[in-house]
Amino acid sequence: MAMMRILLVSLLLLAAPPAHAQTARFEVGQVWSLQPPMDPAARIWIGRIEDNGQTIHISLWGQPVETTGPLSSPLTAGHLPISAEALGSSVDRVVEEMPPADLPFEEGYADWSNARGGVFTISVADIVVVMVEMIAAQQSPAEKN
Repeated sequence: MAMMRILLVSLLLLAAPPAHAQTARFEVGQVWSLQPPMDPAARIWIGRIEDNGQTIHISLWGQPVETTGPLSSPLTAGHLPISAEALGSSVDRVVEEMPPADLPFEEGYADWSNARGGVFTISVADIVVVMVEMIAAQQSPAEKN
């Protein structure tokens, strides 16, 4: 009987997916720290969850970026729609912090909803890279110097 328990436990351990592959349990109002290469001070806040938990609407703040022109550092994004899988691969842990009071989440969500926007399926770190590249590309040559 003891041998059967050991065998059963061993099989269960082998069948369990690795921890990094498991999707984190997300809830509205949570604040999460992010995995590298994101800055240790960067945070996301979950504002809404839709599509049976598959679409997570977040705000981002605290990510330093090297930039000139209209992009400020640290970077703040009021609304980013992201897949639960992509967010799960980006977050580190829930933290006991409050989001900044001035995050324009609702305005961003309304714009996204009215435009029938899509959902990011890339990591939060990759979203930041895309945002910085898009803003840099919109700058005039005089602003870039």
